[in-house]
Amino acid sequence: MPFPAVPTSWGKVEEWLAKSALAVNGLLQGKSNNVDEVTLAVSPATTTVITNRRITPDTMIVLTAKTANAAGAVATLRFAATLGQITLTHAASAAADRTFAYALIG
Repeated sequence: MPFPAVPTSWGKVEEWLAKSALAVNGLLQGKSNNVDEVTLAVSPATTTVITNRRITPDTMIVLTAKTANAAGAVATLRFAATLGQITLTHAASAAADRTFAYALIG
């Protein structure tokens, strides 16, 4: 679920400050619009995680295995960030449940 961005300007200062406070409080509670899930492809050895204009080659991805098969895939997992996209390289497997939660940073 995406969280609303703070507008750069607003007609009423009090409303803009309230929206800003809600956004900052959300960040303090870990609500930063940078988390999602990905399931590794079954047969190919690459999976495109996300296409998003915020991703740069400097973006870091933090993965957490959500299944036992995902945990088993961690040793072979590599990722590359390019402008707008992150691609995971991994061992091919017949397991269809290699699901990870991830956070994008930077």
